[in-house]
Amino acid sequence: MTKHEPNLTVDQPADPDLERRVEAAILEHMAQHDGAMPTINALNVTIKTSNSRLCPAVRAVKTRLMAVQTKLASMPDIPEALTLAHEQVLKEMWAKAREYQNEEIVDLKRSQTARDAMYREEVGEMQDVIVLVEAAEKNALVRAEQAEITLEATRKALEDTRAALMAAEARLAEQDKILALFAVKVAQEPSGDEPKTPTRKTKKSGPTTAKPDEPETFDLPGVNLPADADAGDPS
Repeated sequence: MTKHEPNLTVDQPADPDLERRVEAAILEHMAQHDGAMPTINALNVTIKTSNSRLCPAVRAVKTRLMAVQTKLASMPDIPEALTLAHEQVLKEMWAKAREYQNEEIVDLKRSQTARDAMYREEVGEMQDVIVLVEAAEKNALVRAEQAEITLEATRKALEDTRAALMAAEARLAEQDKILALFAVKVAQEPSGDEPKTPTRKTKKSGPTTAKPDEPETFDLPGVNLPADADAGDPS
């Protein structure tokens, strides 16, 4: 027990998670301070727990680390052949890892190329749709303009027809007025074509003696009446 560790009379139960954190903090401190062990206060800055829990964990970790260091110190140096074999295995593992990495990169590139091609195809289809929509919109605008021109021409023709119809109605009304005035004037003038009653003139003739054998034809026109028949005629 160091002078920085408080005296504990009761051992606390082991906490694997706490010991793991303590071991990581001790190794980090030793790596940064040339193998020097950290104090309880320095560890507690990182661990942030109570001393009653921290001290047993520190003792357990230090005991384990000291045992490992003792074993490493008593072990002979690694043979050069084993070191070379280890390096060769590491190189082969690294080459295999790079191969796998290259294959993965190739697969990623292939997948990305396929996605790019699909994206370009989708963009091309969308552009084609946009072109079709723009063409349809342009045609619709042209048809709308033509329809507007046709409508304007029809409206103008209708106005001209209405004007001509109104003019014709005005002329007909004027003609009706003229005919009405003419009819009134004709009705007011006296008629000069009334028929005259013809007068029959009779020719006086002297007394004649009818022949006994001839029939009397006094009632026929052009036949002379006897003198006694005309005696009563005032003319």
